[in-house]
Order: sequence, then C-alpha cells, then structure tokens
Amino acid sequence: MPRPRKYASDAERQAAYRDRHAAEQPPNTGLLAAQARSLHSVIKDAAKSGDNHAQSILGKNAAETLSRLIADFKCKAESD
Repeated sequence: MPRPRKYASDAERQAAYRDRHAAEQPPNTGLLAAQARSLHSVIKDAAKSGDNHAQSILGKNAAETLSRLIADFKCKAESD
C-alpha cells in the first residue's frame, strides 16, 4: 500500500521546496534594481540638503551612483 501524499499537488510540493530554499537563491534582479533606485534617491535628497559626501557620490542615474559608491568604499578600504 503506498504511503499517503505529503502534498496535495505537484504545485504545492514545488512551492514548499521554494520556501525551504528561498535563502539559497540569488536576489531577484527587479528587487536589486528597485533598491539601487531607492539608494540613488536617498543620496540625491542628501546631496540637495547640502551633504558634501552625498554630492561627491551622486551620479546622473542609479547605475552611476552605485559605481561611484563602490569606488568610494574601495578607496577607503585600500587606505586603511
């Protein structure tokens, strides 16, 4: 006699697998893009309010701002 099914359908089984392994998955590209835009917006607001560091990091778009932020931290890490 076969053992009873743990999940009612293959879709439920797959969903349970994804839930168990969610932490192992790489971040979603859309999520990363949204976070980059959010960071760019926050840095832009800080730059507008007179923050010199934010002004030096702020780029024309989120990608440029991220590149400048990475370069800034690399420079700081190398000088330590």
